[in-house]
Amino acid sequence: AFLLVLASGGVEAGAGKGWTVYPPLASNLGKGGTSVDLAIFSRDVGGVSTSLASINFSTTIGSMKAGANSQNQTGLFGWSSVGNTNQLLLWVQVRGEGITMLAKDRYVS
Repeated sequence: AFLLVLASGGVEAGAGKGWTVYPPLASNLGKGGTSVDLAIFSRDVGGVSTSLASINFSTTIGSMKAGANSQNQTGLFGWSSVGNTNQLLLWVQVRGEGITMLAKDRYVS
């Protein structure tokens, strides 16, 4: 995902967007082209990567609890990973929907 963001900076003189991947509201013109498409796609790839990493953490902690360790023996790292995983699985999906709306706004209007 990071390489796609770097590639979007080199295509067509950059994407011309902020960290929100949304065109500036001060002007009517949104920057078009493949540079913005690469930036939006990199956010999608980052979201999928984060979701898969969260699922990996949750299955790892779940298999630790199913083995010799009970829930009382699970360390603080395990419980903090469960909390972080739950938050990521909930909120990355919302972010992905926002990015999907940006892509639909660019092509469907």
